[in-house]
Amino acid sequence: TELQAALLEKAKACEQLQNEVIALKETHCKQAAAMTEKQEQNQLALRQENEELKAQVASLRDEKNDALRRGKKLEAQVEQKNTELQAALNEKDKAMANSEQAQNEVEALKDTQIEAAAEHREETRDLQNKLEEAKQNVSLQEEALDAATQQWDNALQTSEELTRDTRELVEEKESLQVQINEMKSQLSVATEASSAVEASVGLFTNDLFMVKPLFLLNSFINKEKHENHGFGPFIRAGVATPGFHPVQKEAADMISSATYTELRDQIRSDQATVQGAAQVASWLHSAVVGAFVMMRHEWPTCPFLPNKLKDDAGKYIGKSYVIGVVTKTIKPGSEEERQIARNRLSELHGRNLHSFCLVSWQRMGLKRNLEESTQKYINAVCQPTLVQIARPESKFKKNSTTSERIRKDLWKNATITIGSNDFQEVFDHSL
Repeated sequence: TELQAALLEKAKACEQLQNEVIALKETHCKQAAAMTEKQEQNQLALRQENEELKAQVASLRDEKNDALRRGKKLEAQVEQKNTELQAALNEKDKAMANSEQAQNEVEALKDTQIEAAAEHREETRDLQNKLEEAKQNVSLQEEALDAATQQWDNALQTSEELTRDTRELVEEKESLQVQINEMKSQLSVATEASSAVEASVGLFTNDLFMVKPLFLLNSFINKEKHENHGFGPFIRAGVATPGFHPVQKEAADMISSATYTELRDQIRSDQATVQGAAQVASWLHSAVVGAFVMMRHEWPTCPFLPNKLKDDAGKYIGKSYVIGVVTKTIKPGSEEERQIARNRLSELHGRNLHSFCLVSWQRMGLKRNLEESTQKYINAVCQPTLVQIARPESKFKKNSTTSERIRKDLWKNATITIGSNDFQEVFDHSL
């Protein structure tokens, strides 16, 4: 009777669990409909409810196994009682072998025990039937659980698809942001170039060109490979730098007050190597606002050849030079210096980009149009990365040429007007 009562309770529990599963299925359907808006909350709820349902099924399985164990225990008890009954019958048979009354009692007892055994067998059959029903209910619950799990998997797949779409939108947004930043950078460069042209008004004149310091700049040139990395980027960005090692703070702080010798000695003491110290010191000391800078390009096979140096047929126009005037000096180590390196000369990343001057590049000429004596002079002084040329105190062979004649020749033949927009090509200058 206790076992039956327990089975009835379990049957009610199974029915209640089935109702809960039905309710859970409805909940999952609603959650799947709202998955696009609350995917993270619904996923967490689905996982929690799934775990609870699995725990309930596991508990039901444990209870089923417990009921089976009880049934087996009951069968063992019946078997034991039958054994005990048989032993009692044997003892009665021996004790009352000669007594008809005893024999009748034994027969009556046998009948009673047989009926009791029959009743036990009937109860056992009922128990087995209820166990089968419980097994079927558990099977139904497992099917409901599988259906709920499938719904959860479908909802999770939908969530993953939404997440993937969201990720693609984020990537597209980031790509658009990169393009916007590039356009802002280009606009900034164009604005700075326009400002440099305005600043150069009154500075880029023939008279000033004849008397102001004039630098020949050969930064980032590889003579063996016929590569000129700095020519196009410098003109497009409106800057110039001698390269070499960065200048330390001590030297940067004394630029405005120190002599060339003091500045050179400080740079040498700051760096592990003295290479370029004299050239960088000369640049920092004398490349002031109003000073002129000249660059050259001499190789038709240069992989970084700007279109401005090609004719309509795409052929190299010839060895060229450009002239610009310094409109502003940038303090080494400053944030402005880092911004110029990062925003204007990012293609030259990895090289020594520091000690900038803003330069308004305005005129270009062909080397072949220069006097022979000027060409020989340029060829003779072009070896260093940076050199101040055509100084008034420069010594020349008798009647060969003079500083004044060289400057006049360079200015007269620089007849091609240029600007930053003429050098928009961006190449891969990876080291």
